[in-house]
Amino acid sequence: MKKLNRTATACLAALTISILVAAPATAQIDDADVAGLWEGQYATGQDGGDARLSFERVDDAWQLTVTTTSSAYPNSDPQRATDVVIDGSRIEFTIHWGPRPIRFTGEVTAEGMSGELAADHFGGTWEVARTDSELRT
Repeated sequence: MKKLNRTATACLAALTISILVAAPATAQIDDADVAGLWEGQYATGQDGGDARLSFERVDDAWQLTVTTTSSAYPNSDPQRATDVVIDGSRIEFTIHWGPRPIRFTGEVTAEGMSGELAADHFGGTWEVARTDSELRT
């Protein structure tokens, strides 16, 4: 009986190791791993430019500051995003370009964040990668 238990334990350990090694590099990251600075681009049918996202965990909520710049708006001020949701690998938040609310939705992976943005009269895409991990919690 002891030999069977040792064999079963060894098989279970080998199976656990093989599952961990086979896990994809693009696996979702925990909510706490989004803290810090992320930079990349956005594109719409009308415009495109740079995007900078700064995430900070305050108590039980995420605070997100977003800065977007483009040729039309080269000196955009940072603004606080609203309705920030991070649920597993899903991310959503809203910013305002002038009077227009812009809803960003997307996915968080170990490599970065990407997704779509939508307003009343236009849509687009966005993609950012981590540039600074000093603020990570």
